[in-house]
Amino acid sequence: MNPPRKDTTIRGASVLIADDMNFHRHINKQVLKRMGAIVHEATDGTHALKMLQSTHYDIVIMDIHMPVLSGIEVVKSIRATANHILPKFIALSAHATPKMEATCLEIGFDHFIEKPLSPKKLENLLGYTIEVTSTAPLTIDNSLLNYLADNDPNAIAALELRCRMSFIQEIEQLELLLQGTDLLAIHASIHKLKGLTGLKKDRKLSDLLGLITSSITVTPAKHCPSSLCQQMRQHIEQA
Repeated sequence: MNPPRKDTTIRGASVLIADDMNFHRHINKQVLKRMGAIVHEATDGTHALKMLQSTHYDIVIMDIHMPVLSGIEVVKSIRATANHILPKFIALSAHATPKMEATCLEIGFDHFIEKPLSPKKLENLLGYTIEVTSTAPLTIDNSLLNYLADNDPNAIAALELRCRMSFIQEIEQLELLLQGTDLLAIHASIHKLKGLTGLKKDRKLSDLLGLITSSITVTPAKHCPSSLCQQMRQHIEQA
């Protein structure tokens, strides 16, 4: 195993990203690469656990909702069996509530970040000196996608298309799940859509997701009106 780093800059640090959504991994990887990190990827919790058991990373940024093994289960396992210096574990979630944050910190995460990941959030969280290479300043009014694309119209269009396709794919998955009664899978799908909505900062999408969440809380999932998913898809396609 490589020895852990002891400095306070993320440039050159070895960072593992664990997320089962391709688009989120892509966005997070681009953010971290701009910060100078050496980025590695895990496609789910099982993959992340295997990588952590064989390699040392300085920082691990992990989605807490992943199939088979959740981020919480991975961190529990590593902390229970590790015999070496551990990385900083950062929980990443679209479901940012005080209760969820407290749960993550209690089981062994060092920090908690609401999706989407951004250089500013990491800077505030870890106290790192962030060096980024972008002509587009990341402000409250400037989307993360524009920032990553350096405000280049072609690059922005490519990222927007990739984001739109991820939305549509997950909406289709949610529509299928809503025909059944697997509430855990339904909530996991909604969680993924919340993460994508955070990138877009789209109020209408947030409202529609809220209505879907409310409907499956008070009625069986199969009774959730499919029209809400259709409205989401139409809104994404027209955006």
